[in-house]
Amino acid sequence: DVVGGKSMNIAQAQLFLGRVQEKTGRYPLVYANQQTILAIQRTCNRSNVFARTHLWYARYTNLADIPACNWRNYTLWQFASELRHGPQPASVFFPIPGTSPDIDVNVFSGSLTELRRVWPFDDSQHLP
Repeated sequence: DVVGGKSMNIAQAQLFLGRVQEKTGRYPLVYANQQTILAIQRTCNRSNVFARTHLWYARYTNLADIPACNWRNYTLWQFASELRHGPQPASVFFPIPGTSPDIDVNVFSGSLTELRRVWPFDDSQHLP
């Protein structure tokens, strides 16, 4: 999370993303909740480092307010299965012993074929 006093700020996050790309040849996914996305959106610039990353969006309600500047869409969306807002199926059909069937679910914005084509994600692989 890049919001708040204990975490890195936006400028530090941008430096971190650039350093990861420099060392690995690819940008990491940005995992962010709504509060962080709103802070990042204030840096709205299609040429900044955030626009070169894929978004793993931790959004536990509907996506009516999906970010539209630094990212065109989410790559992965995390939501709580019990909310039933996400794509179906949203339930865990074979829960691991000791877990609830209503757990966080992550979905990919695309087909299984597209996921296989772009995994692992990098900035040169854009989704339709």
